[in-house]
Amino acid sequence: MYKAMRPDKELKKKLDRFLEKIPSEGREQVQELIANVVKEGGTSENTLIKMANDQLLSNSLRLKVYWLLPRLGVKDAEKI
Repeated sequence: MYKAMRPDKELKKKLDRFLEKIPSEGREQVQELIANVVKEGGTSENTLIKMANDQLLSNSLRLKVYWLLPRLGVKDAEKI
């Protein structure tokens, strides 16, 4: 049976805190971006960093990850 991708607990906390700060008029767009990144495998901070460095992924997906990492305060994001 297919199980939908979900962020791990630590990443989920960061995502929730980040979304709380987004104005309501932009929240849906950011939620869609996050859902897309998670669907493609971004379920932890480590996988987000790996995705950002994976040149086999689409530029569109990698740009979403690049945008998200510093906003979540992911340690080592500045090294990417």
